[in-house]
Amino acid sequence: MNNREKKFAAKIKTERQVRALGKDRSVIILLLLVTTSLCACSRNMEPKAEASRAALAPLVKTVQSRQQPLQNELQVVGNLAGYEEVIVSSQVEGPVKRIVHDLGDSVSRGTVLAEIDPTELNMQLQRAQASYREVLARLGIPEGSEEIPAVENTAEVRQAKAELDDANTKVRRMESLLQRGVVSQQAVDDAHTTQKVAAARYQAAIQSVQNMIASAHQFRAALAWAHKKVQDTAVRSPIGGIVQEKLVSIGEVVKVNQSMFKLVSVQPLKFRAQVMEKDAPLVHSGARVDIAVDAVPGRQFPGTVHRLAPAVEEKTRTFTVEAIIPNPGGLLKPGFFARCIIPVGSYTAVLAPREAVITIAGLKKIYVIENGVAQERNVEVGRAEQNWVEIKQGLQPREYVAVSNLQSLSNGLKVQTQ
Repeated sequence: MNNREKKFAAKIKTERQVRALGKDRSVIILLLLVTTSLCACSRNMEPKAEASRAALAPLVKTVQSRQQPLQNELQVVGNLAGYEEVIVSSQVEGPVKRIVHDLGDSVSRGTVLAEIDPTELNMQLQRAQASYREVLARLGIPEGSEEIPAVENTAEVRQAKAELDDANTKVRRMESLLQRGVVSQQAVDDAHTTQKVAAARYQAAIQSVQNMIASAHQFRAALAWAHKKVQDTAVRSPIGGIVQEKLVSIGEVVKVNQSMFKLVSVQPLKFRAQVMEKDAPLVHSGARVDIAVDAVPGRQFPGTVHRLAPAVEEKTRTFTVEAIIPNPGGLLKPGFFARCIIPVGSYTAVLAPREAVITIAGLKKIYVIENGVAQERNVEVGRAEQNWVEIKQGLQPREYVAVSNLQSLSNGLKVQTQ
């Protein structure tokens, strides 16, 4: 190849390199433009992403925990009983004539519960009245009067006393006549004999009247007893309360001391429980108590400690406490199982709103909000005070806790607070 051809070939090669270089430069410029555009888009999207993430953070309402004194309490369980529980028994024997009150009836003291046929007892009463009137007549007491006179005031004794006085007068007269020689000694002796007979009759009259007066008192007592037996045919309530059980039926012949009714007084009631001996210094007569029963949920009934057992039972190491519980409206019934709270001092507690506490897998949890971040804490819950609950462990006073949107929270999640 000559020089001319070599120069032409070199020129063509140079032009190709220039064209190739131009293409590469265009690509590079295009890549630079794309990269610059992407970076700009990324910088523009970052604030939007932040705003989006902020919009997704849950909104929660927070309440500040608080600290306040609470009553320290002794809790015991026991049973309610009637203030008075009575078994009413028959005082006489006979068939039941009428049942006046039955199960659940409210009765007052003295109310007739049942009646026993009084026919036989009325006959006994009439015999006692006849015997009593007979002895009164022998004592000379007029009809309609029952006053028993003194022995000296009875007719028989007065008559005997008059005969004795007459005999004494005759003796004195005969002795005077004997001294003047008017009568013989025999006449004086006869007067003395008459005096002795009159004195004996007087003593016999006194003894007889005393026996009749004793009989009168005896018949009077028998008559009163017969009256009582007739009155006892009306079986009456010894207390005010409610018929808990009726144990007899009409026509049944009851015996003396046979149980007929079971009565219970329900206003007020008694609460009895066993308290451990270590708690003995905490309980005293007159202390206030609060009673809760399952039959009336959500309500407490106030009462007062009334009696304390003087000794501890050796087997259980407990002693009995008895409290009096008013029963307005009769909501409480004897036999109810009850829980009793006895205040025994005070202590300082941390409280959180009741709605702030959630239960997960049996654990009590609470979310504390610090610097816009939710912190999950396990807590130990104590007593409830209206809409607040005691937090024994896991929370400090004046910390903010979430009370809404709790199901959307998790540990470490950013939140918006309301």
